[in-house]
Amino acid sequence: MKFEVLRSSGLQRLGKLSCSRLNSKSFLTPGCFLYMRSGIVPYLTPDMLSYVFSLPCIFEITLPTVYNNLESVKHFPNNYRKYLGLPNETLLYLSQLDSSATLQTGFPSKDKISIWVPGGRRQLSVDEYTSIAQLLDVDMFASPSNFDRNDSKDSDNVHVSVSRSLKNAANALESCKSFNIEASMFTTVYAGNNRKNVDACLTQVSSEDPINVDTFGSHSMPSLEILRYISNSSSGCKLLSGVGTPLNVINAIKCGVDVFEGHFPYVATESKFALAFPLTLESSPSPAYISIKDKSLANDLSPLIKGCKCYTCARFSRAYIHHLEEVNEILYSILLMLHNLHHYFSFFETLRAYVTTEKLDIYSTIIANSIETSECSLSEVVAKD
Repeated sequence: MKFEVLRSSGLQRLGKLSCSRLNSKSFLTPGCFLYMRSGIVPYLTPDMLSYVFSLPCIFEITLPTVYNNLESVKHFPNNYRKYLGLPNETLLYLSQLDSSATLQTGFPSKDKISIWVPGGRRQLSVDEYTSIAQLLDVDMFASPSNFDRNDSKDSDNVHVSVSRSLKNAANALESCKSFNIEASMFTTVYAGNNRKNVDACLTQVSSEDPINVDTFGSHSMPSLEILRYISNSSSGCKLLSGVGTPLNVINAIKCGVDVFEGHFPYVATESKFALAFPLTLESSPSPAYISIKDKSLANDLSPLIKGCKCYTCARFSRAYIHHLEEVNEILYSILLMLHNLHHYFSFFETLRAYVTTEKLDIYSTIIANSIETSECSLSEVVAKD
């Protein structure tokens, strides 16, 4: 993967990721991946997914959700896209963790990494991890990390986790050379408050290498000071794991982050909320989130968001979607997911525009006001971001 900065203002920047496998494809940043579970976008068939405009060209594969399917994938060696029914030009990113899932704690291991699947804990060596990346024929993957989330504030435990993760990353690069894996690796950089551990990670990567900024499995927003420090130390593409709420995304972009995981629309859908925060500076004041369980929607014949061009808002009313949820009809999840994906990807188009015109600070204030006027609290939508 090649990362090119197209425009910058301070730490915030506009850029693009391109892949040597597909010279015609590029991923604009700031941007987010398309989140998948078990190899599919939650609730959506490929036909339904085609109704979502401006889909990103990079799809995120979460290892814990596909692990139990690996035996069947072996019948499609190096052709996971065909197995999923995806076009060959689709770019794939493999993440070690599922950012939408509750994190398990207290299970560190010296030589192996842990993932949690429906059947429980599975431990993988670095070679097994990279061989999965090869089997899935991904274009990018996160370096295998080792962390004890149960004691994330214990400096000694964090230091051990950082040391093991750096060793894993180095071994993963050697493994890729041995298996002739051409995928790019996002080396995980610890983003906690201990500057010594942050420096230990940064010294192991060149300034232009892609990095995966992580608080080691806590799915929490790092401090802005640490994000700025990392961005001033590295010019490569920066992915921030586990963060997706709009205000956190904007603050991270201001600190130099380029790419985000795409789990947030799914988390909002699971929480039965429609994303509704403003997408332009001229938008009328509105709450950031709408609960489709709200009884006041029962007779509301307006769309989820006035003027929204998504499939759901163009055809269905708030009252109808509320009714579907009331009778526990799965169609409400499909329609809500279609809207939330459209709104979230439109949000990133807006961010790129305002990075270009240097209006991100003004837009940030509008988003903050929108969140404050929401009848539901942010913690109801996603507690761990």
